[in-house]
Amino acid sequence: MSGSIVAITGASGFLGRAIAARALAAGRRVRGLDLAPDREGGPSFEIVRGDVSDPAACAALCAGAEIVYHTAAVVRESGPMALFERVNVGGTGAMLVAARRAGVRHFVMISSVMVHGFDYPDGVPEDGPVGGLDNPYCATKIRSEALALAAHEPGVFDVYVVRPGDVYGPGSIPWTERPTRMMAARSWVYVDSKVRHVNHVYVDNLLDAIDLVLDARKSGLPFTVTDDRRTTAREFFSHYQRFLGIRGLPDLPAPLALGAASTLDRVASALGRELEMNREAVRYVLRRGQYGIERIKAIGYVPRIGLDEGMARSLAWLRAKGYG
Repeated sequence: MSGSIVAITGASGFLGRAIAARALAAGRRVRGLDLAPDREGGPSFEIVRGDVSDPAACAALCAGAEIVYHTAAVVRESGPMALFERVNVGGTGAMLVAARRAGVRHFVMISSVMVHGFDYPDGVPEDGPVGGLDNPYCATKIRSEALALAAHEPGVFDVYVVRPGDVYGPGSIPWTERPTRMMAARSWVYVDSKVRHVNHVYVDNLLDAIDLVLDARKSGLPFTVTDDRRTTAREFFSHYQRFLGIRGLPDLPAPLALGAASTLDRVASALGRELEMNREAVRYVLRRGQYGIERIKAIGYVPRIGLDEGMARSLAWLRAKGYG
């Protein structure tokens, strides 16, 4: 696919920028679709300004492309279902239609491990139970992934589905920037942090895994990707705490944290506001188990960047942003 157009939805987002940088480094031509300009001053490439649910914008993105990386989504713990439905499900459907009409051969759908919801068996494989239907992100990721897989036509329109774990690294908002910012503002609390787990994947490891799936032509089925390491929430997030030199952050039991967050949600709703510390955000850090990644390991995936190195790179980025 050397020399062909790489089309990326959500191109100004964290993962979209990372995919674009790797494609440009390989000598590929990149075209992106996003509502906003590049927020980080990253590599320069052609941008189609528009909404992923707009058929005309999707068509403009796909013209002449051989591969589409579909990263655009509402990635939030909570919010109005109509927004999640329009962008995550409607946007995926619009992109699939536009890509087929434009003759795109390869469609990479970035899904999420959250299709399994919050309560899943430890080591859950890709064909394990889905859940979280009461959460707008989980529910719409399940439906958008199903749309993508239903459109798969081997050799004609190959659909590749990748389910990342908790993607951290320079530019990650939920797993790098936001916890650091909240700790710095003394608004961060741990919740059962010594028994809950973060299923982290460093962004470069995720890109390696996506490349592996494409190179192996493993289309038509989902692949879960993490760093394959059992890491407690305390171990993961305390990197940012030490970086900031902060001591004594509280660690609440889950029932207390959920109750407090629910109360804050009701107050915020009455005031027409949305808080970062909400009940759904708490649920995200209460996952106990790991996700199974035997499928991606079977085609040669070995995480290249360990947690210490990934955190060192993340902290360097945070320092450059003025933290620490």
